[in-house]
Amino acid sequence: MHGYLEQLRIQRWDDHRYYHHSRINQSLHLVSALSFLTAYVVVFFDPGMAARVSTGINALVLVGSFLIQWLVGRIIALWEPLSPGVYPPQAFQVSFGMVLACIVVAWLWCVGSLIASKERSA
Repeated sequence: MHGYLEQLRIQRWDDHRYYHHSRINQSLHLVSALSFLTAYVVVFFDPGMAARVSTGINALVLVGSFLIQWLVGRIIALWEPLSPGVYPPQAFQVSFGMVLACIVVAWLWCVGSLIASKERSA
């Protein structure tokens, strides 16, 4: 039991140090929050678009969270553990960075398609 509690203590410290203090992870949360704020602003101009944005974000979060968590774990596991259950910071930086890159690409695609649809309707 003592070994289990020690492993739990180490895991909690690593989660706090590598996850909650990660600028990449904080950037992912910022992008998510900005997406919802965009939907809240758009509701005054085009309620249908705001509903589609909110539904799309919710569906992406639900399905994507499971897939992304699995993928992040697989990427982190590519590094040699420093000790049982403890991986180097680079593993977390690379995995969160890849997720952030995917989000930025998707966001740019969304903005680009919105601009293109505005140009077509003009």
